Amino acid sequence: MPSTTAEVLDDVVRSLVIVRGQDPMPPRDLLPFKVPENATPQTPDGQTPEQPVDDPQPPVSTPRRGPEITEIG
Repeated sequence: MPSTTAEVLDDVVRSLVIVRGQDPMPPRDLLPFKVPENATPQTPDGQTPEQPVDDPQPPVSTPRRGPEITEIG
C-alpha cells in the first residue's frame, strides 16, 4: 500500500496506457489526453464514490513548451 505522495504518483504513472493512434506526429509533440468513456472516479482507498466528486482545484491549462536549450544561458 503506497504511503507517500511520491509512491502514489508512481503508482498512477505506472498504470497509464499510452495509445498514440494511427496518425504520424512530430517528435516531442504533445500527445492529446483523453479519458476513456468507461472510466469511473475512485476515492484514494480504491472505492467508487456514491456521489460525484466536486473538484476544488482550478482547471489545468494546456501545457506549453519551455525554452529550448539554445535559448538558455
